[in-house]
Amino acid sequence: MSPRLAPSPVLRRLLAVALGAALVVALAVAALGGRAAAQDEPVERFPEGSCSRAAVRFGVVVPDGGEGGRAAAQRLATDLGELLACPVELVLRRDPGELVAGLALHQIDLAQLDPEALVVANRVAGIGPIVAYGTGLGEPARGSAARIWVTRDGARRLADLRGGRVALGVPGTAGGDLLPRRALQAAGLRAGAVTGAGDVRLAPPATTDAEALARVRRGRVDAAVTTGPVADADARGLRAAWSSPPLLGDVLAARPGLPSALRRRLGAALRALSGVSLLPLARRAGIDQPTGLVSVPLDLYGPIADALDHLTAAGLRP
Repeated sequence: MSPRLAPSPVLRRLLAVALGAALVVALAVAALGGRAAAQDEPVERFPEGSCSRAAVRFGVVVPDGGEGGRAAAQRLATDLGELLACPVELVLRRDPGELVAGLALHQIDLAQLDPEALVVANRVAGIGPIVAYGTGLGEPARGSAARIWVTRDGARRLADLRGGRVALGVPGTAGGDLLPRRALQAAGLRAGAVTGAGDVRLAPPATTDAEALARVRRGRVDAAVTTGPVADADARGLRAAWSSPPLLGDVLAARPGLPSALRRRLGAALRALSGVSLLPLARRAGIDQPTGLVSVPLDLYGPIADALDHLTAAGLRP
């Protein structure tokens, strides 16, 4: 069992409310010590760590459901299968919460998780990282900054968005949702209240950066969040009212109870993947030059856990 990033008492009370029905099920599984797998599954799909009878199910979030995201994920899955000498089945989801629930329920064996989803998975089911996207120095890679965009004649400060309409990014992600809401909170604005009204009105999340920028430019929202690189031409007429530090890249994590022999083989195969195999999926996260996957400590994501605790202590959803 991986070490856990302990939630605050407030987070424990709010987690079931805030994470939706899928994660409520996952919490119940975790409370039973991971004994409850899906009833239509064998007791263990990989006896003695062998994958000769079943494919490794690899889960990836593709928020827009587009063919580009599917092709990028399939490239990694195919190359991983060759190194692992096992079939790897791609499982696409639109929401990080679905991946976390799938891991906890043993419906997914390996998943690429945003750092926020990793923290939640760790707290829900003790899931820890195997590897993360890395650089040539063996350090975890960072992608682009998250930004909150407004029109050039719009809000001068985040506090000026009070009463306005804001489009966040993909729920359950650090750059698209958690860190921007934490920035709004630091400016005195409540976004995503569990009960009652917030200080800003949340529009439906944007599934792509292009959609987010277009909605601001057309006046459909007062502000919107991007997480990838934004070209000057795309930002014409807009201004970044807030920027985060460069975002930590995604991690790959395995479900609880995966046989240790298969977990070791997975780790070795993942570390052997080349930057060429990783590039299509990494580029979607703003990482342009991945050189491989590297081991990372769980406490690297402590600041994400702290940001979650700050939100929940204020009565906002994680």
